[in-house]
Amino acid sequence: MEVRLEKLEERLAILEGRLEALEERFEKLGGQVDSLEGGMCEVNKNIIHLQLQNENVILPRLQTIEECYTSTYLRYKDGIVHMDQLQADVSALKTVVSDHSLKLKNIS
Repeated sequence: MEVRLEKLEERLAILEGRLEALEERFEKLGGQVDSLEGGMCEVNKNIIHLQLQNENVILPRLQTIEECYTSTYLRYKDGIVHMDQLQADVSALKTVVSDHSLKLKNIS
């Protein structure tokens, strides 16, 4: 009976050692989880900061740039029609001036 009790005590001692090792590992895991939670809080803060930056700074600037380019495009689009008309007028004027120059040369 004593032998059995001694073996049982040995087994209990081994189990206690294993439980203590498990408790230490759980404590380490708890610390790591706490560290990860802190890191996640920092990441979430950064994400919120970036979202606010996008909403309050970047998007309004992009809209301003877009408006500027859109209005410039519309002006140039309308100007192209006038430019084509001016080129046609200048071409006609060149022809008339050349013709008149020849006529004046022949007269003199």
